[in-house]
Amino acid sequence: MSEEHTEATEVTEEEALGDAGKKALAAERAERKAAMARVKELEAKLAELTSDSDDEEAHPEETEEPPPEPTPEPAPQPRVSLESARGRGVPADSQLTAADLKVMSPKQIEAARRAGRLRDYLANRR
Repeated sequence: MSEEHTEATEVTEEEALGDAGKKALAAERAERKAAMARVKELEAKLAELTSDSDDEEAHPEETEEPPPEPTPEPAPQPRVSLESARGRGVPADSQLTAADLKVMSPKQIEAARRAGRLRDYLANRR
């Protein structure tokens, strides 16, 4: 008897929806079936693509060797002054001279001072 009661309840629920509700329910069920069919189709394609076949012609991009990585360019070497060649170890670019300051703008001079490139000039070492 419980089966009869369940069937009667289902019929009653569907009838309670009315015509618009029945149409909406049918549309949702159709969409769900279509979605499930699409899922199965995509799973089949995925299985085909990920299969461990030895068919190298089907996937030529997998058989090609990757291009070699580009080698980085070496860092530019600083210019060496006569003082550094004598063993003082000061690159020529590090300290500015009076001639350098004559062609520089005030902003460039201030930036050089902050960077410490005027120490020798200010200490009258050059």
